[in-house]
Amino acid sequence: MKNDLMLKPEEDFLVWDSMQKTEPAANWPRYSDLSSVDTIVVKLGTKVVTHQDPAVMDFQMRAIAQDLTDLRQQGYNVLLVSSGACGLGRKIRKQRGYKIPECRTRAEIAEQQQLDAAYGEPELYRRWVQAFGEQPTIEYLLVHNDVKNEKTWEQILKTLHAVLADGTIPLINEDDKKSMEEIWNPDGDYFSDNDELSSLVAQHINGKTLLVMLSNVSGIYTQDSYGSYHPEVIRVVKNHEGLVSQAHEPDKDKPRETRGWIESKIKACSDAAAREVVSVVASGDYFGVPYSNGQRTYRPVHAILEGRLIGTRFMPGS
Repeated sequence: MKNDLMLKPEEDFLVWDSMQKTEPAANWPRYSDLSSVDTIVVKLGTKVVTHQDPAVMDFQMRAIAQDLTDLRQQGYNVLLVSSGACGLGRKIRKQRGYKIPECRTRAEIAEQQQLDAAYGEPELYRRWVQAFGEQPTIEYLLVHNDVKNEKTWEQILKTLHAVLADGTIPLINEDDKKSMEEIWNPDGDYFSDNDELSSLVAQHINGKTLLVMLSNVSGIYTQDSYGSYHPEVIRVVKNHEGLVSQAHEPDKDKPRETRGWIESKIKACSDAAAREVVSVVASGDYFGVPYSNGQRTYRPVHAILEGRLIGTRFMPGS
């Protein structure tokens, strides 16, 4: 965490430009200036939002809400794309003692995830409203067809711009209750666990936009270093070609509980970068970070805007 708060690298840093390279610390300012940004889209992974310990989950959500509220008060347009509905819904069902059958087919898995979403989505939004307090928010639940339909998508963007002008923070999520119907359909369209959705919002919302994906990893790790005590983070992506094949997939051999793999993050960030959006993958683990003079020292979105050494940055055109 300490290294992720430095204003610049103390030594050469890793860059991906169709292959892994290093650049001297003196080059960091070429990639860190975000002074022109006026709009921020923050995407939260499921593991950032949900936790078995209610106190940890509450702390995470309040810390994120505090940071985004502060950025809104500074004049930034802020949009939050939050995963976690299915995970929270499954937790609620277990707490209430509901029987969750063992699933053997894709259709059975989709059915259970629809139930998870039905319980989780309203509770997730309720908790976000509580975390944001006096900061106005509004919920948007979208499915892929909302984006595919040009007129519908234009109207959604128009509404989002009006909401932002009022000082409200939109809380955007994929409508899993509806989208689950298409997940296991080979010809169906769906979002990649909100990664694609957040990228599309960042690409089409008006403004000089920054996309921040907060996850349970500190960035895109090199394959060789993953699993070590200090995995190496690729700090800058200038050309993403070949990156997916070398980037380590955490728990790749385990059953797929979510669809937000590293591959989907690389694609989402690269798609946004192609539309001149700077995108960053960084850690969203607020819990347990040190305090200084009563202030939380880890504020990832603020740190990115300040040009600090944090996460993996996908540069425009990468």
